[in-house]
Amino acid sequence: MKQPFKDSDIARMTHKEMVKQVADYLTVKGLTNVRAKVEPYPEPNPLKDENNGSQEYFPDITAYANQFLIVEVISAELIINKKKKRWEFFNGYTDRHNGVFIIAVPKSMKGVTKNRLLETGIHFNIWEI
Repeated sequence: MKQPFKDSDIARMTHKEMVKQVADYLTVKGLTNVRAKVEPYPEPNPLKDENNGSQEYFPDITAYANQFLIVEVISAELIINKKKKRWEFFNGYTDRHNGVFIIAVPKSMKGVTKNRLLETGIHFNIWEI
């Protein structure tokens, strides 16, 4: 995916601002039913863990292109290690539902994020933002 934002802009953005930017970008690109954890978008629907019925996960963004997309936005303010269980769930969910799991990261964090994911064995697509 072509980087839609300038690195200098990303460095100053909060996680919420980055989620909004990615959701806006997906909308402009024509994806449908874009849901995000920021206004003016509707909240993403909770995804239930089939192995633990009481556990629900709320993705940062969900949308539809030719298939269901889950997009997690990683900003410098978030710690990658805290995301492992959540990312494993989203990876499995998209595998079971013929979807795609995407992690959107600032260009400067792509290498660190990719290395962390390779250690976990999670299948992923990384979008630089």
